[in-house]
Amino acid sequence: MRPLVRKALCSLALAIALLAPAASPALASLPVDGRGSDYGADYAWYRPTRSQLSSADVSFVARYLVPRYRGSGKALSASEAATLRSYGLVILLNYEWSADSAKGGYAAGVRDAQQAEQARSEVGAPANLPIYFSVDFDPHGWTNTVVAYLNGAASVIGRARVGVYGGYLAVKAAFDAGYGYGWQTYAWSAGAWDTRAQVRQIANGAFWGGQGDRDLVVRADFGGWGGSVVLGGAQNPTAGLPTGTPTAPSGFYTVRRGDSLSLIAHNFGMSLSALEALNPSIRNPNLIYVGQLIRVSGAPVNPIPGNGVYVVRAGDTLSRIAQKYGTTVGRLMALNPAIHNANLIYVGEQIHTAGNAPNANRAAPQNMGYRVQTGDTLSRIASKYHTTVRTLLVLNPQIHNANVIYAGAYIRVP
Repeated sequence: MRPLVRKALCSLALAIALLAPAASPALASLPVDGRGSDYGADYAWYRPTRSQLSSADVSFVARYLVPRYRGSGKALSASEAATLRSYGLVILLNYEWSADSAKGGYAAGVRDAQQAEQARSEVGAPANLPIYFSVDFDPHGWTNTVVAYLNGAASVIGRARVGVYGGYLAVKAAFDAGYGYGWQTYAWSAGAWDTRAQVRQIANGAFWGGQGDRDLVVRADFGGWGGSVVLGGAQNPTAGLPTGTPTAPSGFYTVRRGDSLSLIAHNFGMSLSALEALNPSIRNPNLIYVGQLIRVSGAPVNPIPGNGVYVVRAGDTLSRIAQKYGTTVGRLMALNPAIHNANLIYVGEQIHTAGNAPNANRAAPQNMGYRVQTGDTLSRIASKYHTTVRTLLVLNPQIHNANVIYAGAYIRVP
């Protein structure tokens, strides 16, 4: 790979890239503003402008392959591909017609690979590029079927060109079966990352009013159309990223997108009934919320914690909590200066119900990180801890929009 080290060479590099043989995508790519970036974006029906892509500071995009005859508005077209490549962006090729196609096993893999290969040819992508096939569902209990699905795809395009998009179990199963490309989403992963995966989807709805997702490349050559990307701070696949099962506060787990109570129980090695006993406030095991704190260790607890602290549950209001503790909304507001709207509290938020009014700037409890205060921004918190907004987003995948954080929430910091 020819290194590009000066911004002044950007125009020349792009010209060389466009003139290079399509079957040999070996030239390093620069994002639309000429800076190396570890980040990318994936999107479906939305079409970001060059300015929006530049503001997002991405060096690659992930796009859907769909044959023209199917008439899908989310499909990558030949003209869009040419435009993206003229910006210097690398394109990751993804195939997904339905979220659970992989449940069809080998036969579904054959069908989807035929469709994907037709679409690849139509957009003019090189015939040697890998295609990432989506497993866009909780793969628990389906890993053997997922591998069969990938085997079906491999029978059409070859094993060397088959990649997978999905949660931890799906990606792990693919690599364990000998496949070489993985794009792992934080959904259905319970905080665990397979370090063999080249790309990670770390936040949904992060760009353009929720129309685009944020991705991180941890291995430069992920088989993209246009070559490898220029890595900055992510050469170490695990640098700055949370691994293993997150610890919310100690003994708790924070619900993520794609979680179910049964999946959380499985990940923590317990039965569903045992997990329900630890969380008596959960009246419907089929109804949990992103950001909700789930107790995963210790003895079964009373729904109302002691020590003058109450954890907000689904359906709670500040007035209801005040009535339960024989106090007033005004008193609770004084005890909880981070709450600036009495009508706006969040599941999992900790409410002080007794004692002197706390200092809003007190240190957060051990293992819980930094507690967001009224007026905070992610940029201000990053500056306080001598880090970057990007690092905070990677450490806190529950934050989908860098411009929206809530007083009282806890932010994991380096």
